[in-house]
Amino acid sequence: HCSARAHTSRILNVLPVSGGVFSISQSSARFHSVGGVQYFTHDDRLGDIACCVRQHPNSPTVLLGHKTNRLTYFDMASGRSVGEVETEAGATALCRSGRSLACGSLDGKVYLKDNRTGLKTEQTLKAHSG
Repeated sequence: HCSARAHTSRILNVLPVSGGVFSISQSSARFHSVGGVQYFTHDDRLGDIACCVRQHPNSPTVLLGHKTNRLTYFDMASGRSVGEVETEAGATALCRSGRSLACGSLDGKVYLKDNRTGLKTEQTLKAHSG
């Protein structure tokens, strides 16, 4: 086993990936090999990353949820942001199931989005009070 200092601040999420681990903090996304070698660091322009989820199980694309109203498509193969989608509210939790993406938000709602329509919101659920 190995240990590596991935971030200088709190780690918010970790995704095991073939050959290593992808991790996020509020201000950056990083990929380290199984041996601890850092392959890339992506510094977020606003420093408001809150969560992440893989676009599809075998895809190199990760969705980064932000406290501001946006989701970022991030390509782990290149270590670069490859697109962005505006959302209704800041994302605090993301969960993918089949074609759907559940996006938990700062306003206490869960937005159910469809991957086939560019993450257009299909349904809004009031889950918690703000």
